[in-house]
Amino acid sequence: MPGPAPKLPEQRRTRHKPRDGEWTPAPAEGWQHGKVPAPPTGISREARAAWKDWFASWVASFWRPDDVHALRATILLYDAMLDRPSSSTATALGQYLDRFGLTPAGRQKRRWLPPEEDHKPQETTTPSSDYRRLRVVGE
Repeated sequence: MPGPAPKLPEQRRTRHKPRDGEWTPAPAEGWQHGKVPAPPTGISREARAAWKDWFASWVASFWRPDDVHALRATILLYDAMLDRPSSSTATALGQYLDRFGLTPAGRQKRRWLPPEEDHKPQETTTPSSDYRRLRVVGE
């Protein structure tokens, strides 16, 4: 997503509730409801790889079990687009991908953020011997 990260509610200038809701970090990575559902039969190898990638991504943690039927329709559109591209298929596919947060625009519309990571301080490296002799001047 371009631009700065969204501010925390207590750091905002305006205190009203955002029209589209608050930004929500993903609770985890991947599908959170047991075993990953099987993709529809008869789809290409590329579509099967996409299905696997989608369910392993952090956006899948927002999906619910009742989304699986629409996700199957999405992968069928994806497979059809790979097989015989058309503008109508591309339009429908784009709408489905947005709906499930599989595009940057879809994630932004739903205000989904990747999971928060524990930020560990980076280890500082010791300067190489070439720079140890240098000193700060003018202090």
